Amino acid sequence: MIWLTHPFGNANVRAVLEALKEKKSLDFFWTTIGLSTTGFTASNGLLREIKSLKRRVFSIEKSQIRSHPYREMVRHVSQKIGIPSLIEHEVGWASVDQVWRSLDRFVAKNLNKSKVSPSLVYHYEDGACETFRVAKSKGIRCLYDLPIGYWKKAEQVIEHERVSNPEFIGMMDGVRDSLEKKERKEEEISLADRIIACSPFVRESLVEWGIPAAKIFQVQFGSPTTSESKRPQSVDLKRKIRLLFVGRIDQRKGIGYLWRALKNNDWAKSYSLHMIGVLPQNQEPMRPYRDLFTHQGSCSKEEIFKQMREADLLVLPTLFEGQALVILEAMASGIPVLTTTASGASEVIREGIDGWIIPSHSEEALAEKLEMIISHREQLSEMGISAAHRAQSFRWKDYGKEIVAICNGMNQ
Repeated sequence: MIWLTHPFGNANVRAVLEALKEKKSLDFFWTTIGLSTTGFTASNGLLREIKSLKRRVFSIEKSQIRSHPYREMVRHVSQKIGIPSLIEHEVGWASVDQVWRSLDRFVAKNLNKSKVSPSLVYHYEDGACETFRVAKSKGIRCLYDLPIGYWKKAEQVIEHERVSNPEFIGMMDGVRDSLEKKERKEEEISLADRIIACSPFVRESLVEWGIPAAKIFQVQFGSPTTSESKRPQSVDLKRKIRLLFVGRIDQRKGIGYLWRALKNNDWAKSYSLHMIGVLPQNQEPMRPYRDLFTHQGSCSKEEIFKQMREADLLVLPTLFEGQALVILEAMASGIPVLTTTASGASEVIREGIDGWIIPSHSEEALAEKLEMIISHREQLSEMGISAAHRAQSFRWKDYGKEIVAICNGMNQ
């Protein structure tokens, strides 16, 4: 039996839970706030309509969910009423890092005193160290899921930006990570018996830094199911091409390269850019480019899919990812994607059919491709149709089955 741990329950986690449930291999799911579909009654069914709770409902038995909610609840409240000290990066009592670490300690404590141990513990980056230590002492196998590139690769990317684009370094994720956090990441990887990588980019980032390839298993993410995809449209050559960006608005996503490409080239007048996501705390670097785009804060998936269907092209000039799910979301919505080799989408996007993949860290490559698209804008609608069909071939059910197969292999 398997213990699976994750504080939030993202799409990939849900796919694994479904597969483990189907194979009757799930012992417990350890999370922060977790509700079961079997736990709702007629009297509390209205909870389904509370947006924040709907994302915490899982289709497994109530008896299989073990919750550790306190820091996560405080984190949500702190965000809403504005208490930044409580959610300050790493050190805030209810920061994302402390939510991960607290859950890890909770699972480790229960594993240590459990009379019946699982055969395998399945954890994710930044939330595995304490549990893996206990698991190793008890002879339990450890499966580690790395949903983003290896941290040493991230350091390399940060240093490149520090030298090449100092004006944007204040908008760079990971710059503030402590040595202690990096050491925990390293210990997690060393204790893991197997590592799940969600893309070639993640796998290659590990191998590049000496992690044995035999220890790494690459499993492709699934694509979301949307209510509809964009309908084919006749091309209006007078209308601006609608670019859409979705994600954190920071330099890890390559935002500076996109802004400069649009600011420094006359052809950019043929584009409009709409950005959906959280603005950086340090907004000073973006001031010279603020007139280049319209902005919308965090919004529901339904609204994001609506915006995608109204766009012509998703642009994601990212510098460091695992596999950007927004790419599959855009493709499923019927629009092509322009992204980079660091997006984790090299086996998803077919060049010139569903979109384009360019080198990361290159304003020139981005500008060249955007200029080319203007001359071939009539192809965007047809490429969107191809993208929607392509997205259908990546299923979360297949992802879950592959993960369970890896788990079964570790238990033999």
